[in-house]
Amino acid sequence: LISFSFDGYTKETYEKNRIGASYEKSLNNIIDFLRIKKELKSKKPFTIIQVMEFDDKLSSKEIMEQKKKFLKRFSNLPLDKLVTRYPHNWGGFLKLKELGKNYEENKRTISCTFPWYSLTIFYNGKVYLCPQDFLGKILLGDLNKNSIKEIFNHKTIKDIRNKFKTSKMNKIIPCKDCDRIRRRTFLGIPKGYINIFLKENLRR
Repeated sequence: LISFSFDGYTKETYEKNRIGASYEKSLNNIIDFLRIKKELKSKKPFTIIQVMEFDDKLSSKEIMEQKKKFLKRFSNLPLDKLVTRYPHNWGGFLKLKELGKNYEENKRTISCTFPWYSLTIFYNGKVYLCPQDFLGKILLGDLNKNSIKEIFNHKTIKDIRNKFKTSKMNKIIPCKDCDRIRRRTFLGIPKGYINIFLKENLRR
């Protein structure tokens, strides 16, 4: 599996969200990759593009129109899946008006799954709890010294899992300020992902 993060359907939005990046260069690199995959007639790797839909100057209708035009760029190419993501506050690091409003209105917390199935590895081999830990507050280990298996089963992360199980997230920084544990849910599914959940499960 290979997943490309591409945060914006247009040049203006993408380059505003990804400072210093080139929309056309990044997009063409992905398209070239998919062309090679097609030429090889290979089903692997399963290829995903993840897009963070975040532009406070656009309406939902405008974003949908941009999305349709963006997907046309991949016509007849072996793109397996487009995943839509929504903004979050990066463990309290990013202050956004709408996210702050949701945070204040929803004090009830839900469980976070990251400590049980995921690790985040930085460029230098340092291992952290999750991708929302943007500033690297929760160091779990170092791949230069320990294996992934050792880090994933170490007492440090086991203690964190126990705090989540006993609803003591307010003792963990940055988890206590993260809006991901305050998302509104329906039948246990975050509302922002209901459509994705239904689409993926109704296909089966």
